[in-house]
Amino acid sequence: MSGSTTATGGTPFTPAEVVAIRRYCGYGPPRQGVTDTVSAALASLTGDYIDVVRSVYLAVLPQLEADVPAMRTKVGTKKAAVWERNEREMEERRFLYREKRLQLCWTLGIESGPFLEVYIPGAFIV
Repeated sequence: MSGSTTATGGTPFTPAEVVAIRRYCGYGPPRQGVTDTVSAALASLTGDYIDVVRSVYLAVLPQLEADVPAMRTKVGTKKAAVWERNEREMEERRFLYREKRLQLCWTLGIESGPFLEVYIPGAFIV
């Protein structure tokens, strides 16, 4: 795959955007000289879908990703007045992050990759 992925209409994805999309969808780097599912999906997107991927997913996923480890410095509140810790906050943040990643895969029309972790309620998977 070359530096950017072209599509009919719209501005092509930058190399950094392609890396981010692959990573968020659970895929590693493409193999040299092999066109894979992600590359093919990105190459077939129209300008409108490129805009959707940029505005709905690439604009939001970095913050959702950063929110998970940032939780260690910001403990969520379950109830106002008498402060009570939200014990499900880590699970809720990981769920939101994973769901947005899956939605990106669905938008691209591809299956999630092997590196998109499995969500198990109540479990913390690294």
